[in-house]
Amino acid sequence: MLPDLMGLVTMVTSVWIIMLHVSDTFAQLEVLPAGVCVERGFSSNLLCSSCDKLTEFGLTTLVEDCQRCCLKDADTERKTYAQAVLEVCS
Repeated sequence: MLPDLMGLVTMVTSVWIIMLHVSDTFAQLEVLPAGVCVERGFSSNLLCSSCDKLTEFGLTTLVEDCQRCCLKDADTERKTYAQAVLEVCS
C-alpha cells in the first residue's frame, strides 16, 4: 500500500506545480486599456469566468485578450446591507 501512496503524493505534487505555473502565467498578463478592449469587441463588464467558456466554442485565439480585458469575478461580488432608506420626493 505504501507504493500507491507515494504515487498519489507524486501525482498531487505534479498537479500543484502545474497549477502554480498556470496561475503565474495569468498573473503576468498585462491588462489592456478599456478602449482597446472595446475595439476588440469585449464589453466593459466582462467577467473572467466568461473567458473560460471561449474554448468550448473553438475561440481559443481570443482567450488571452479576454483574460487581459476581464474583471475578476471576486471583484464584482454583490454587497449586502443591513437596511436601506427609500426617500420619495414629490
